[in-house]
Amino acid sequence: MDQDSRLLHKLTSYSATDAYPFHMPGHKRSHDIPGLEPFFDIDITEIDGFDNLHRAEGILLEIQKQAAELYQAKDAFISVNGSTCGVLAAMMSQIPRGDTVILGRGAHKSAYHGLYLQQLTPIYLQADTLPFQIPGAVAPGQIANAMDEHPEAKAVVLTSPTYEGLLLDVEKIAEEVHRRDGILIVDSAHGAHLGFTHCMEKNPVNLGADLVIVSLHKTMPAMTQTALVLVGSDRVDAENLKLHLGILQTSSPSYVLMASIQESLLYAAKYGEEGLSRMAESGKALTAAVRKLCKHVLVVDGQNDLGTREKWDPGKLVITTLQGEMTGPAIYQYLRQEHNLQLEMATGTYALAMLSMMDKPEAYKRLLDALVVLDRKIETNEIKETLQGDDISDDEITLKSNDSLLQDDMEKKDFPKTVIPLWKALNQAGTEMPLEEAVGKVVGSFVGLYPPGIPMLVPGEKMDRQRYEEITDCLKRGLQVQGLVEKQGGLYLKTIPVKNE
Repeated sequence: MDQDSRLLHKLTSYSATDAYPFHMPGHKRSHDIPGLEPFFDIDITEIDGFDNLHRAEGILLEIQKQAAELYQAKDAFISVNGSTCGVLAAMMSQIPRGDTVILGRGAHKSAYHGLYLQQLTPIYLQADTLPFQIPGAVAPGQIANAMDEHPEAKAVVLTSPTYEGLLLDVEKIAEEVHRRDGILIVDSAHGAHLGFTHCMEKNPVNLGADLVIVSLHKTMPAMTQTALVLVGSDRVDAENLKLHLGILQTSSPSYVLMASIQESLLYAAKYGEEGLSRMAESGKALTAAVRKLCKHVLVVDGQNDLGTREKWDPGKLVITTLQGEMTGPAIYQYLRQEHNLQLEMATGTYALAMLSMMDKPEAYKRLLDALVVLDRKIETNEIKETLQGDDISDDEITLKSNDSLLQDDMEKKDFPKTVIPLWKALNQAGTEMPLEEAVGKVVGSFVGLYPPGIPMLVPGEKMDRQRYEEITDCLKRGLQVQGLVEKQGGLYLKTIPVKNE
């Protein structure tokens, strides 16, 4: 590619001139603050010759065209406010205010914020829970049934891949949605690496989805906060989409981040086939090696261990123990404290490691060696109350033997009862009360684990006994539950008074 067409080259070349910045940003490309010099040198605003994201006509337009070509999309738009902004813009621009929308219950909190901002009525869908308490996939039949039962719902918002790497059958889902004259929006924040190499599954934008949001920073070699909104069909109101991206994004987008977007796309186009093939092969080899060398530790193989029809993203490693000998937080903390391996997240039953095309062979070796050592310590009963961590409430590594948690929890869970619409409840005045006293009350805040940012309770829903037990179980396992307030030595939850309660 011509160097003049690369934003990073233009930025570095401009910084080498004697042009003095009588404009924003206020650091004036100064070197007086140690450590930030490389960033300040190329951090500019919308000056002559560098285009304007909100009216892209030059190099920023070219970056978006490059992205669309790489993903084989009809169009692509930059988001420097992450996938969160992309999800909000997609929902607000394509779903009329006050409408009904089909939503996977496992959606990221940004989708729930979209419900709030557009005052939407959600029809929630949730799949069966898989072994090891891994969330399953919403099926095409569920979508079809929901749209038939609620013909007023003309938009469907789903997540694929899931946080754990499960890929929904987007192609069949898109057929069902379009057969009913609907629009399909897919939050593919964890799927930016899908679709542009032969060794990966197709991106949802190539499988019939109308709008797809990808986080480049999650699985591609790009800086944090970078994302793209990909347009897959003419069903999308592109002008309204651009309008809402302009409303929701900063009017002063970072040129450092936008240069990172272009460089990551160029790198992936050149080296992605090799890098992603290596990632897939290395992850598969590690999974097989753990199965061969370990008696207790398991890296889950989606197809073989879970028996799902859906495919799995090879960039996610779900690490657990066969009989629940260790909780997810225990695995997470052990790897962090004893081997200096920082994983992505942990749930009650497993920990999650994320791979990318940038991982080197030594990284896989370190993880494999650590898991083998962990397995031997479990075998010899060496794991005692010796490790302490911020995320473990009991200040210990917990050994568990609870097969029902891992193998038999396959039933669908009922959704909490919605008493007040989300868009009303989130703004409503409430009272903070002790968590144990909130059972039977309507909650006024989101409650859920972060990561991954999926709510257990949504404002306006009634806290039932099942949700209370789920929350307290998560707390006992050392998981971070957001939405609770610590005070007076206990945990409190905002609740909303309801007439005739």
